[in-house]
Amino acid sequence: MNNKGQAALEFLMTYGWTILAAIVSIAAFAQFGLVSAGTLTSITGFSVCVLPPGLACEHRIGENGIQLVLTNGFPARIVDVSVRVISSEIGLCVFPDPESNPKAIINVGESKQIFVSCPDMPSNTKRFKGDLEVSYRFEDQSLTHTDTGTIRGSVEEGTICIDFDGDGYGAGGCETAIDCDDGDSAVYPNAPPETNPDNMITTCAVCQDSKDNNCDTFTDGNDAECEDACIGDPTCSIPDGDGDTYDDILCGGNDCDDLDLEIHPPDTFETGLTMCQDLKDNDCDGHIDLIDLSCGGLICQDDFDLDSYISDQCIGGDDCDDDPEVCGSYCYPGFPSGELCEDDGKDNDCNGLDEQQEACSCLPGCDNDGDNSCSEGCMWPGYDCDDGNNKVNIYQPENCATPFDDNCNDQINEYCSPCDPGCDIDQDSYCSDSKECGGNDCNDNNKNINPGVWDEYSILECSDSLDNDCDGDIDCNEECCLGNAPSPPGSSPIFSPLLKPVCAYRCGIG
Repeated sequence: MNNKGQAALEFLMTYGWTILAAIVSIAAFAQFGLVSAGTLTSITGFSVCVLPPGLACEHRIGENGIQLVLTNGFPARIVDVSVRVISSEIGLCVFPDPESNPKAIINVGESKQIFVSCPDMPSNTKRFKGDLEVSYRFEDQSLTHTDTGTIRGSVEEGTICIDFDGDGYGAGGCETAIDCDDGDSAVYPNAPPETNPDNMITTCAVCQDSKDNNCDTFTDGNDAECEDACIGDPTCSIPDGDGDTYDDILCGGNDCDDLDLEIHPPDTFETGLTMCQDLKDNDCDGHIDLIDLSCGGLICQDDFDLDSYISDQCIGGDDCDDDPEVCGSYCYPGFPSGELCEDDGKDNDCNGLDEQQEACSCLPGCDNDGDNSCSEGCMWPGYDCDDGNNKVNIYQPENCATPFDDNCNDQINEYCSPCDPGCDIDQDSYCSDSKECGGNDCNDNNKNINPGVWDEYSILECSDSLDNDCDGDIDCNEECCLGNAPSPPGSSPIFSPLLKPVCAYRCGIG
């Protein structure tokens, strides 16, 4: 066989599964009307994102974030959808993770609008370029997939306001009140009261639907407007659902949880070690565990972190973190610096949002280079190892052309230095991990094996019984073969994501 024939055979062995998967995905998009004359078709008139086959993506960019329309071209429903957009100029833009947004699902062939908030978007930004990450899993599988792509385009003037459920109240940058559940048209701020005296059956159903229908932070029986709503209703034919002799508050009783035998009045019921540590309001008096006087009571005059604010677990308190070992005096209502960058998800100003959800800053004097990465030497330390150089922080890649540690990992130009004579036999620029050389190339006789390999992502690499990237994991133990790693730099975004199900099948997982 000549060299050209051998090269063609190797290409098919490596990418044959990928090409087949790509053809299947394109056929799926054609079935759903997303492909016309071989070209992806915009269903909204927005710009088309670049994503691997399986998901169609369109976008428009505003001053407050990015509106995405994702279309599911897979043959199965996808759930737990989350989105991140990372821009080197602006930083991180986030759509809520599945735990805080359980409605993030897309049925087969259907589309879903998603708003990705970019709180740090400068007002004078004209063009936007960012890396897109879409994570999801198929409904009947536990494996999470992450597809990567790009978003580029002009920034429209003004903020994007999206009303997903059509109830007149939206998410994103809407000037009207933000909808507390923009996936349910029956739920919005200042909606008609939970109760409806003209229709008692509907009223009782609304007061038992586990929703905060009017976005006042109170749900069902905890909403004053639901008081006595179910009296005389057929659903109250069994008013004492848990058999503790106390009727449900929705049926005119005073049992705040009529499905739990261990929760009911009187207000002296919550006693003993078990009840005082179970995180429940056992006696329906509005106080939980040690805050309840029947448990001994928490001395709510104490300010444990000495920031002049009392814990919100105490009556009248509003400090969302009064623990000096956690956030301490850097978390209290109205904290003057707002949200601190890089403090691992703490809500510094107690407004219910952390630095991933709204604009953040460093303490005064702790971000001298203006890169939104806080200096290591501050009272609340960040991760910026050189706060006088805005090209140095944990978000930067290592640049071999600079004489400093670009990414603050305590290594300067890692993988860039020449090796000593005899320590790079395969001439791949990585030094042998032998005792004499002290490098990290685990196979100095094969130039295709070294720490610079971006995971093991092709079918050959995932089945060759070699540690191609020198990370200690082989084939089925590799993150990329398990479907958890992004596409390799410089590669087509089509290949790695489509190999995930192939590798998962070969390895017998998922």
